[in-house]
Amino acid sequence: MPAKRSPEFVDTGLITPARMRVVDANAIALGVTELQLMESAGRGLAEQVLTFGPTRVLILSGKGNNGGDGMVAARHLRRHAETEVCYLDAGPRSIACEHQLRALKHAHVGMHPFASRDDLEAIRPLFEKAEVIVDALLGTGVSGSLKEPLKTCVAMATASPAKIVAADIPTPGMRADRICAFHRPKIEGSTVIDIGIPVEAECFTGPGELTLIPPRSRKAHKGHGGEVLIVGGGPYQGAPWLAGLGALRAGADIVRIASPVFEPVPDLIYERLEGKAIGAEHTERLIALGEKADVVVCGNGLGTESHSVVTAIAPHCKKAVFDADALRLPLPVAAGGTIYT
Repeated sequence: MPAKRSPEFVDTGLITPARMRVVDANAIALGVTELQLMESAGRGLAEQVLTFGPTRVLILSGKGNNGGDGMVAARHLRRHAETEVCYLDAGPRSIACEHQLRALKHAHVGMHPFASRDDLEAIRPLFEKAEVIVDALLGTGVSGSLKEPLKTCVAMATASPAKIVAADIPTPGMRADRICAFHRPKIEGSTVIDIGIPVEAECFTGPGELTLIPPRSRKAHKGHGGEVLIVGGGPYQGAPWLAGLGALRAGADIVRIASPVFEPVPDLIYERLEGKAIGAEHTERLIALGEKADVVVCGNGLGTESHSVVTAIAPHCKKAVFDADALRLPLPVAAGGTIYT
């Protein structure tokens, strides 16, 4: 039976680390556990390593989930090649990585903890004899320059004659002969491994989206949380006000409602539009309001007669969310970023 292709509307291009964390969290909320995702990633990684036909493999594992992926790969590789695991043994590990380390200790593979340059020098022959080295040291969340002993570990691996396979993304400074990206590529030229994330984890909003809301600074004042303009109402007057309260709850500091209908909500700023519905005569004012806002939400309770106004103001919005009655052809597109809900 042929494999099912992803629907055409699902993006398969590059994904940012922040967006990937959203997708992971949504997949877990849909019932795919973190350990299941890690098992699928590690097994796929092992399959890619075996395409090189190695007899000796060295896995370099860090303390996070990327390191756990490498440890899973080691369990699957041990029946096909002499497998050694060199793992960072300094500081706490992620819960999933700790789980994989415990399982690996019963898998009959060579285990070599390192916490210093001297530890790495003692196992230098493993780097020199390996035919394939798996780079599972650091994942997508890393930033800044490498510190010891990782700096020495990367230098030893890069200087070795082995092929190097990177798990998801190469550690900074590491040579990579193949990059095995999990779910979607993070950089160009990656080989993508399907780890069983449901389509719904990307297409539907879930708890993962909450990770995108930055924590509020203790020194923040009004304006730091941004300004939202909501354009809607007329035929259906409650929708824009509910959206406005939602924007406040999400962290926006200033929320304006541009609507023909006034609802007395003291937390929201009412921008009155004359008439019973939003029409062409309001376009100029809405453009001016939209240019001031950080995000425009458009379509809530708008009705079916105002779409020409939506398409006219869309190019003037920095970012926009189009909902409900704004979702008509031609779809409006904001200048700086568009979300359709």
